[in-house]
Amino acid sequence: MLTMFTALEARATSYLINKEDYSIYLHIEQRILDSVQHGGTSILYGGTITHNVVDALRALGYEVTHLQYEGKERMVRIDWTNITCPKD
Repeated sequence: MLTMFTALEARATSYLINKEDYSIYLHIEQRILDSVQHGGTSILYGGTITHNVVDALRALGYEVTHLQYEGKERMVRIDWTNITCPKD
C-alpha cells in the first residue's frame, strides 16, 4: 500500500536516519495517539531517545523537554498543546 505524507511528515521522517530511530519514533507516535484519544496534551517518555527522533518530533511541531534528575536525563516530556490549542 502506498502511504502519502504531507510535506510536514516527509520533513519529519527525513530526520530518522536508521531503523532504531524509526522504531523509537513509531513507538512514541503510538503513545501520542493513545494519549490524544483520551484527551491528553502530553506524554512522558522514559526510554532512550536519539537526537534524530527529537528533531523529527520538533519538525512536526511538538515541544520536547528533557527532564533531568541529579544531573542525568531521566525522561522526556512531549507536549502538543501549541499544535492543538493555538494562541489567540
